[in-house]
Amino acid sequence: MGTLSIRKRLALEVARKMRNNLKELHPLRQLFWECTLRCNLHCKHCGSDCKRMLETKDMPAADFLRVIDSITPHINPNEVSIIVTGGEPLMREDLEEVGLELYRRGYPWGLVSNGLT
Repeated sequence: MGTLSIRKRLALEVARKMRNNLKELHPLRQLFWECTLRCNLHCKHCGSDCKRMLETKDMPAADFLRVIDSITPHINPNEVSIIVTGGEPLMREDLEEVGLELYRRGYPWGLVSNGLT
């Protein structure tokens, strides 16, 4: 293996710059929060790990909001939809407070639920 020719070095540098530009041009549009692994059903088609990890504690709401606050200076909250999912998100008792805090921060949000809680 010898050294790369000037042509190959330039091509690699152009490719690197293009890849970095794509990273900057790929804005965050949706953020999914799997807020719990608890669920009142065990659907075969579900992609959640709720069947295996029922003992796993939910992420504290304060931790999630801290993450949201850490990304807020870098984005426009009105352009990022937060989707709350699980398990079954309605099994969380603090979901209403989290939703209110997301609203106060200017984030549109919704949730995916089986509607049976």
